[in-house]
Amino acid sequence: MNNRFFNLVKFFFLETFKNKSEVFYTMFFPVIFLLLFGFIFGLGDTQHQEENFEYGLVFSSGYLSDTNQSSESAYDTVKAFFEPNKLDIYADNESLKNAVISSKVDAGIIVDETSKVKVLYNSDPANMQKITWIKFAGENAIKRFLYGAKKDYLSLSSENIGTGRVESNQMDFLLTGIIAISILSGGMFSVINTFGRYKKLGVIKKFMVTPIKSNEFVIASSFNKILLNFFSIVFIIILGKVIYHMNYSFDWPMLIIVCLSSTLGMMAFGILLMVLFKELEVAQSAASILMTVMMFFAGIYFPINIIPGYIRWVSYILPIKYVADLLRHVAGVESMNIAAFWLINIIMAASGIILLSLTSRQLMKDQARN
Repeated sequence: MNNRFFNLVKFFFLETFKNKSEVFYTMFFPVIFLLLFGFIFGLGDTQHQEENFEYGLVFSSGYLSDTNQSSESAYDTVKAFFEPNKLDIYADNESLKNAVISSKVDAGIIVDETSKVKVLYNSDPANMQKITWIKFAGENAIKRFLYGAKKDYLSLSSENIGTGRVESNQMDFLLTGIIAISILSGGMFSVINTFGRYKKLGVIKKFMVTPIKSNEFVIASSFNKILLNFFSIVFIIILGKVIYHMNYSFDWPMLIIVCLSSTLGMMAFGILLMVLFKELEVAQSAASILMTVMMFFAGIYFPINIIPGYIRWVSYILPIKYVADLLRHVAGVESMNIAAFWLINIIMAASGIILLSLTSRQLMKDQARN
């Protein structure tokens, strides 16, 4: 049994590298997107240099009493230093933090009684590409104000009050989306190409007259795809660090779990298309259409909050959206409720195992009848 299983895994592994299409979609297709979008976004940071931003400001009561100013007079003085950017005054630190988190303002600035300055910002997906200029313009304005008021500031610090563990940028968001596409390609497309080719060559029929059971066939194939996907993910992560110096910080045990559950889910999706559409070419066309829809509506390359509300519901029925969410959580780019994290993984893995088992049996039955 063990020898038979490992021989089957070896067979699938060798077959994978004979299939140029599968190798391309799993290993090189995501890398092309990484290099292409990396080039675009890498050159795009300066486009926000001339953009106007909106800031929130809090003067502590200690600072106002120390300078003998009212909140209104201090605001009237400081707003000139922020022009042409917009400046709003807030009553306390908590209301300012809420405004930053909810994106009512691009950043918040707190000046306390010791003239310590803190810049609050939110590195959520909507702000990632312009966050450098948001911080730069705000820090520069408050520095000029304090110098003009003859006040030395003792320190200037910044704090990310976004949801992720790391100070992420557009490329961190993009890379996790590209890894999701890699899992989709390595799961859905590779299964369609592999099983479609096996059907044409009569490989499945040959397996059916051997002692190999259908569940061994499925498990060995799944193990091979999961392993290949993990190698692809590691390659993309290393490439992102080396070329773009990204800020992500992956939780590797969690990443392995996500790779396992997501690959199973995407493989089941692929083999389901094979059962539904029968012919390889038709299944490939259906997969290509679905992949295009998922890339643009599932928050892969840009946040779903920029999608018009009347069609945003499409995002929530696409499985690849949840793969991207899981990856961004384990990379520290975004945070997710831990219960939701495990629930999505369990649903992905369970649905993958069930669909793979049922649809692979149906595929073999269909092959036996032909």
